[in-house]
Amino acid sequence: ILMLGLFGCSTNQESTSSVQPQVISDQLITESVSESQEYVIVDTEEIMGETHEDAGDYTWDDTTQVAITLNGESATAESDNVRVNGSQVSITAAGTYNISGQLSDGQVVVDTADEETVRLILNGVSISSSTSAALYIKNAEKVVIVLEDGTQNVLTDAETYIYSDEEENEPNAAMFSTSDLTLTGSGALTVNGNFN
Repeated sequence: ILMLGLFGCSTNQESTSSVQPQVISDQLITESVSESQEYVIVDTEEIMGETHEDAGDYTWDDTTQVAITLNGESATAESDNVRVNGSQVSITAAGTYNISGQLSDGQVVVDTADEETVRLILNGVSISSSTSAALYIKNAEKVVIVLEDGTQNVLTDAETYIYSDEEENEPNAAMFSTSDLTLTGSGALTVNGNFN
């Protein structure tokens, strides 16, 4: 389920941030966009009762954010829940991760059995891969991607994918998720899909 919300982040005195979700109906997501098309905004409370959505997905404690800094061909993070192997960044636990910087040929992978939400704040990122997806949500209960206010974010995948097992066919897109996924925030996201 892919739900799009476009509202800004705010910080209050208690060091918490939140975004206000706004949902576009699934029917309209699948239709082509034209100048004359009108979007029907669905009641968020109604949707939350029928889907994976939860009001807590859109509020978090800034003091518990894990910063991940992408540095061209590598990355840094001060958390045991983030593993960096060359230019591959693996997030292995639920929580809030603030990602910034650029990976010229790498990948961010979410792979956790935790039942809580994984929240990825894209804070001016550019991730390109020459062999696979740029962002691969391999395993998670639920993932919320927050586009930080005022930022430009770019995900670009390979034209040809290299799989360790020839029988595999996932991931197969620049931003690929096997889990419930929500996009929100007032930043911008450009997805360059070269493979699929």
